[in-house]
Amino acid sequence: MREAAERRVAPVGGLTPLQRLVAPGDHERIVRIFGAEAAAGMRADLPESVDAADAEAEPDWPAAIQLIRDAGGRIRQARVGAEEATRRAHALVGRSARDAEAAEQRARAAEEATEAALRRAEQAEAARTAAEAAAAAAEATAVAAEAAAAAAEARACRADEDAAAARAAEAEARLWLRRLLACLKTEFAETSDAPDARD
Repeated sequence: MREAAERRVAPVGGLTPLQRLVAPGDHERIVRIFGAEAAAGMRADLPESVDAADAEAEPDWPAAIQLIRDAGGRIRQARVGAEEATRRAHALVGRSARDAEAAEQRARAAEEATEAALRRAEQAEAARTAAEAAAAAAEATAVAAEAAAAAAEARACRADEDAAAARAAEAEARLWLRRLLACLKTEFAETSDAPDARD
């Protein structure tokens, strides 16, 4: 047993027991952990460079346990890393979904703002068109009022002229009436004086 322990501890070929346990070609030590029958089946496959005494050595249980622990640690570490990567991936997916939703909301808000701006522009254009039409109508009304004022002024001028003509005609008529009255007075006076002269 002591010799076996020394062989188990002492490096063989410059390799530690754990390195010999996982070294290429050193399959018997791993297989013997699971049963001697499997080890006997694998003994014929050993390369010629493997020492017979090393091949007949007892299984290196501490190295096997340490190997299992190392493998378990690496598996747990890999599982933790995978879980962390999965958590980060889920967080990234969630953040990306939230960012996409926020971007979609901003796009909808921008589209609504654009539509509102277009409606306001259309309303402003309609108001401008209506204002231009009202201005044109007011200008036409002003032109018509100016024309009416000019016509009224012309009529007033004609009325003044007609009034002046009427006054002139009235003065002339009064003049003729005075002349006619004077002539009648003269004629009647001569007529009334005529009998007296015969007497």
